[in-house]
Amino acid sequence: MRSASDGEAVDADNDDKDDKEYDGSDKSADDNQGSGGSQDTLRRSGRARRPPVEYWPPVSLVAHEAPTTYVQAVQGQESSKWQIAMDEEMGAIRKNKTWRFTDRPASRRVLKSKWVYKVKNEVEKNRNNTSRHKARLCFMGNRQIKGLDFNETFAPVAEFTTIRCIPAMTAANGWGLHQMDVKTAFLNGDLDEEVYMEQPDGFVDPMYPEKVCRLLQALYGLKKAPKMWYAKLDDFLKSQGFDNIDPDPCLYLLMDDGEIIIVLVYVDHLLLVASSLAAIYKIKDALHKSFEMKDLGEAKVILGLEIRRYKALRHPQAVAGHVRGASAGEVRDGGVQPDRNAAGGGPAAGQGRRERRRAARPRSRRQSNVPDGRDAS
Repeated sequence: MRSASDGEAVDADNDDKDDKEYDGSDKSADDNQGSGGSQDTLRRSGRARRPPVEYWPPVSLVAHEAPTTYVQAVQGQESSKWQIAMDEEMGAIRKNKTWRFTDRPASRRVLKSKWVYKVKNEVEKNRNNTSRHKARLCFMGNRQIKGLDFNETFAPVAEFTTIRCIPAMTAANGWGLHQMDVKTAFLNGDLDEEVYMEQPDGFVDPMYPEKVCRLLQALYGLKKAPKMWYAKLDDFLKSQGFDNIDPDPCLYLLMDDGEIIIVLVYVDHLLLVASSLAAIYKIKDALHKSFEMKDLGEAKVILGLEIRRYKALRHPQAVAGHVRGASAGEVRDGGVQPDRNAAGGGPAAGQGRRERRRAARPRSRRQSNVPDGRDAS
């Protein structure tokens, strides 16, 4: 029977053996590295390490980064530009009489507003890129509760199938296609519910700082703002004689004295289609009198769809030839060229020319090996 002291001696002997084996392995590895030469040796450089030199101060890679709060806008480097943008927004709000001051109600919720800033890059007519600072006062509708602050919502968004059909109809019939934007579209809707808001940051009335704003018209961010704007635009278009097409509530049609006018609504973007330019300018004048509009001229891009029109293809026959392709003709440089076989002499002449070309074509290697008197087919 082995005692505890004997066990400890055995464990000590095993530890000594492990240490010797470990030392031997390290030594062999060092010998291989030093004497072989075939294996790469690790050599550290004796050069002094220095931190990189900054030749320019760190800058943001995002051009014209917009502020996220009112404090950032008024304290930043472009505070004067943001102040001008906010003054323009407040001017449009006062012009539309969006709210009026009233005492703070005891039984209604009073929500806050928020300034939203954005730098919009635009391309001018001379192809120069310009940036425009835009500020929008938005109602914090994310804090509204359904059933308490609003009942239902709706956004006037046309179906994508309709958006694709309109340019196809325009190209097939040679009609005009123009585009317009409504400035501050949601400010035109009339509210039918009581909504209260705190005075916006930076524009608190010094004479009535304790008053709150009761909204008389819709404001951006309000849950019912798109629905109120659609109701206002729907009343206007129907007063001009337009009829709403049932499958798509954002599609309107007017037929007057042989003229066809189509208006397609996508929130605050309007597509105007008419059989003549005079009809387009007529509806444009009516829109300018009722709303603050921005005329974009002929439509170039519609929700990511780029439109390129060719004057040579505006005739229905030319469009048909363009669609049929080589069966009816060859399309070159935007025009339709007639078929060479059908030009002069009709189908018979074209068939005769094809047969002569086939007869003058050299025979293949397989046909040349066929003995005389046998059919090569």
